[in-house]
Amino acid sequence: MPQNNSWFHYDKNTDTTLVFVHGFFSSSAACWHNKKTKKSWPEIIKDDARIGKISIFMGGYYTDADSGKYAIRECSQELFDGLRRVDQFDSKPPLDFEKIIFVCHSLGGIVVRYMLECFREHFNRHKIGLVLMASPSIGSDYADKFSKLASIYKNRAANQLQMNSELLSDLDDRFKDFLDKRDHDSFFGIEATEHVSFMHFKWFSVFKPIVLKESSARYFGGNRTIPGTNHSSIVKPSDIDHGSHRLLLDFLNNTFFPKAGIPQSIQNALVLEARPQPINCYTSQGPLFDIYDEACEPFYLNRRIDDQVRLDFQHNSFWIYGPSGSGKTSIIKRLLGRSGYRSVDMCFSQCLSGNYRDAFISEMIETLHLSEFGPVGMPEKTASNVARQISEGITDEKYLFIYIDEVPKDDGSDSAEKELLLLIEDLLTSIKQMAKANSFRFVISSLGKPNLLECRNPAKVSGYLRIIECEKWTDEELVQLVGIISAELSTQYGGGLPDNLVAEAKGSPRFVKSFFKTKLAYPERDNDELIRMTMHGFQF
Repeated sequence: MPQNNSWFHYDKNTDTTLVFVHGFFSSSAACWHNKKTKKSWPEIIKDDARIGKISIFMGGYYTDADSGKYAIRECSQELFDGLRRVDQFDSKPPLDFEKIIFVCHSLGGIVVRYMLECFREHFNRHKIGLVLMASPSIGSDYADKFSKLASIYKNRAANQLQMNSELLSDLDDRFKDFLDKRDHDSFFGIEATEHVSFMHFKWFSVFKPIVLKESSARYFGGNRTIPGTNHSSIVKPSDIDHGSHRLLLDFLNNTFFPKAGIPQSIQNALVLEARPQPINCYTSQGPLFDIYDEACEPFYLNRRIDDQVRLDFQHNSFWIYGPSGSGKTSIIKRLLGRSGYRSVDMCFSQCLSGNYRDAFISEMIETLHLSEFGPVGMPEKTASNVARQISEGITDEKYLFIYIDEVPKDDGSDSAEKELLLLIEDLLTSIKQMAKANSFRFVISSLGKPNLLECRNPAKVSGYLRIIECEKWTDEELVQLVGIISAELSTQYGGGLPDNLVAEAKGSPRFVKSFFKTKLAYPERDNDELIRMTMHGFQF
């Protein structure tokens, strides 16, 4: 179990760390752990591919019934010392990271605000995010009710949590002043409120939440109430669809990272400054990437079709088709990576037999079974077994996405696409009947357009499966892509670019990237020759 002020996940090469800070009478081990699912919030974050590469630190301080004079000031000092301490494995401390996001529960939010204001000079160079989860910024009525008990135990921290206590009122003013003096692009925050009390009944409730909205919505506007949560469960999400996790995800990807900068690799930055990069550095995870992964995000041009497939994907499976080199694979890889759920990739390019249906079923059975169980006990290769495998791979909490790429195109025939479409119809119908369709998606990519009229029930299938065309890129989009690549590679190739690059690309981003790869490989050649070399080696 994680200890206070220790690394949960450490990546020395990232410039971003997320710091969890627990609440009153709690710890890093207990605060964030969901006993029912046996998972903690840090685990969910670490496994969510929609969040970039970050380190995760479990910040903490001593808090117990007998903590006596160990008050908020002492808690803040303990947390601050933990943030600047090198551990026994020589891991750099959280304060050495450029971007720090604090996720704070209850008293933890007060401790962090006190620390940031008290030690403000140590945070001047940082980009800071602050996520306050049910934090009683001006106190709690419950602390008032239990004040006599706190006095018996001489617990100063409990007394300081009373509504509008002298310390909290003073801190409220000082923290607002601290925010006013920060650069507007260096500090971002959000606040969340619990929904119900611990003793909550569906039809009536005589108890109030421990932290009320007027105390937990003080600084950033747009306070969110997390439905169905009490003061404890608000920081114990069950999965990536829990309201608290969605709140954090949206804050990171829609507010913090766009404004403070997405997580960057320090190691790569240092290498770029030290010496020119080899070509494969740019083609694997750089601006000339062939296959998308999360490290390529700074060089990805989001287009209208990306927004379209994202919206369709929330409710339906989809089949995307279009010419080679138009970016279908990257669109899908990015979408699936950001979903945070399990996906199984299948390639059908080798399914070239005359009996396409049997070949597809065989490939599906083998891939699904191997991904879950390994080579032992391979089931019989039937469509009903495919449906069974899929249904067993999903539950109310567990999603499954199947990505099918490279549907074969044999001598211009559409027979493979037709047989796959009929098989998909059968499987989607079976899974729909099992009432699990919302936990499952097919994502299919092909050169040719499938014809829904060839289905047995076109109207029903069109409600399950969207057909999306991935068109060639517009000249405007290619110009933007050239700008992204040029900004990263300008020091590598030198000189200008040919005026006819976009025109010769004929709507293909792959052509543009092939040109830059050729230019890097043959820097002594002029642009006209490089264009001819690219055209000669490129197949549309």
